[in-house]
Amino acid sequence: VFVETGLASIQLAEIGPVRIGSIGRDADGRLRLTDIRLVQGDPKDPMLDVTAELNDALELKGFSLSGAFKFSMAHLLTGRQHAADVGALRGELAASNAAGPLRLDRLTADLDRTDLLSFSLHLMEGQSQAWAVEVQLAVPDLNRLTTRLELGASQSIPLSFDGQLGAEAGIVMIQGDGRVGQTDLAGRVQIAAPQAKPAITGEIRAKQLYLDDIAAAHQTARYFTNRKLEAVELREGMQDNATLSLDISADRVEDADVDGLQAGLRYAQSSLALSVAQLSYLGARISGTLEADLASEPPALTLEAQARALRVEQLFRRLGQAPLASGPLDLDVAVNTGGTDPGAMLAA
Repeated sequence: VFVETGLASIQLAEIGPVRIGSIGRDADGRLRLTDIRLVQGDPKDPMLDVTAELNDALELKGFSLSGAFKFSMAHLLTGRQHAADVGALRGELAASNAAGPLRLDRLTADLDRTDLLSFSLHLMEGQSQAWAVEVQLAVPDLNRLTTRLELGASQSIPLSFDGQLGAEAGIVMIQGDGRVGQTDLAGRVQIAAPQAKPAITGEIRAKQLYLDDIAAAHQTARYFTNRKLEAVELREGMQDNATLSLDISADRVEDADVDGLQAGLRYAQSSLALSVAQLSYLGARISGTLEADLASEPPALTLEAQARALRVEQLFRRLGQAPLASGPLDLDVAVNTGGTDPGAMLAA
């Protein structure tokens, strides 16, 4: 089975057999399929047991379906069909687009048979959106999970997310609270794809941000996505068409002795920019922009930054050296270089 979208071509495992109870035409001549039944896997404990109707088979419109499912969580996380078992996600689903946009009428799913993580999805009632799902995820020890899934060693830190996933008029919204190690995060992200051009906007906030926790989360994301994207071919031009606008704030960045961080991450047409509107470091007020042109090889990097009233003696102590000078320093920096090594930029 192949799923084709404006962004990617995805090859899925074989699904079936599918039984069609009857085939006919309605008063407007549309081809209708009724009494559709799909039972996948062991009939006594199937992976899928779904019944459906399709009122316009040629245009794939006016469908309704309902049924139960059971998916291996290890398979969902890694994309490997025979990954080590970490429980099964069991639930029930009902959906239709008979009235136009896709609507979820029922969704409940809970993970069983594992203490490595907990995960649940439940449809929220009385929402203004086409649908909204409550999502709860908790990983007590990230290293235990990645080791069991044979993804490599990672830090022994907790991960969790408690929030909502919803959609309205072709826009997907994710919001809630998360934890990575010692770092508590709150945020809201909106994803739209007008004319197959992905546009991601949102904000992420933290009171105390630990850089080691963020690095561990990034590395873990690479573990999972590298395994899952092997069967996904991204469309040419997606990198040029996608845009990202993410506002980031933190009261305190503990590992870097930074206070009052206000920054923005922007991406468009192969250009990535991190703009720092303000932060406080060693008593100084710092702002600046780091830009990367990803279309060039190696990537071209440009840094422009300003520091005002930087206490020189504190900077020496931060570097582990006895102060050789003291007093406030105003500094303007402009650097152009290439590559992805931050050390090369600092040396320049």
